[in-house]
Amino acid sequence: MIVLLIAAFILHVLLHRYLGIGSIGINLLSLVTINIALVRGSEKGQSFGFFSGLLEDVLTAGLLGERALLRTLLGFTAGKMKGKFSEGNIIFQFFLTFILIITYSLLAILIRRIFAEPYTINFGSILLYSMLNAAVSPIVYKIILIIYAR
Repeated sequence: MIVLLIAAFILHVLLHRYLGIGSIGINLLSLVTINIALVRGSEKGQSFGFFSGLLEDVLTAGLLGERALLRTLLGFTAGKMKGKFSEGNIIFQFFLTFILIITYSLLAILIRRIFAEPYTINFGSILLYSMLNAAVSPIVYKIILIIYAR
């Protein structure tokens, strides 16, 4: 899992500004967290979410622990859905990812408001961001399946 964490983080940093629409990009680390949880369960999802969030918190600006907390919750919630849908059910996966990314974004705003940190996110951006990430999620899911099939 360490190798996957480092690889996903490097890809996230390198590709974040190139993958997306305008200033709205794909959050590869959140997508990997959600899909690891769907494939391996909530414990693995929580672990990956915590460490990917902590790594990003330590190496980027912002509130220390914000992403670690939010991705841990993503991993836990998505992991509870493991086995509740068939692998070929892309529609369920799209909507699950869509709802989880909206929740992630709204909780990020709440945390930033609590700590009086600035944020520049509006609801329209959250919807577009969530739809974009949800559309990419089935691809990430297939890659995670391949990685863990070994």
